[in-house]
Amino acid sequence: MPHNVALFGRPGIYVASVKVVVIAIGFLVLISPGFAQSDPIQQDLAGVLKALSEQITHADQLVAHLRDTAKKGPVEAQLEVTKSATALGQLADRLQDEGDIMSQLRAIKNAAQVHRDRVQALPKGNISEADRTTVLAKWNALLQQADRAQAKILNMRDKLLGAITELRVRQVGISEQLLAGSYEDAVRSLNQWLDELEKLINDLRASLGVPGV
Repeated sequence: MPHNVALFGRPGIYVASVKVVVIAIGFLVLISPGFAQSDPIQQDLAGVLKALSEQITHADQLVAHLRDTAKKGPVEAQLEVTKSATALGQLADRLQDEGDIMSQLRAIKNAAQVHRDRVQALPKGNISEADRTTVLAKWNALLQQADRAQAKILNMRDKLLGAITELRVRQVGISEQLLAGSYEDAVRSLNQWLDELEKLINDLRASLGVPGV
């Protein structure tokens, strides 16, 4: 008897068995696509949270850069304050309803809801109730995660907008102090705002569960 037949039995039986397994797997994916789809959607959600973490990193870098610039001189400091207000505005824009991060999160929630509703609507007999319960629980959990991520985005956006508003106010004060020749007071005011921004960043980092740098 050939070696491969001795190991696996008759070749025809083996091939037929493989076909049965492949068909069975394909049928499982067909009737329960939630199992096949939830992981990519979960990965997309993780990508949104990573994008939020990156925004915190950018804000951290902004604080460090401004602290260094404040030591150089009034002209450089005033210019960098203006640039920083613009940079913070760009970060906040990404968190607006039509920004890329919120748009991606909305697409994730819509996809998860469509799959959840589809599984819920599968006729009895097309899927076991145990499998239906398991799949629905997974989609419900993912939707809850997306809702929590949305709340974090809105919180971060509101806090960044508040920080930008405060910086605009400080800009006027710094400009007036520079005109009056009070550069030390201008730097003191800038550093005070940076302390507040740094605390805000740390609070946002803690709310996202992002390790400190």
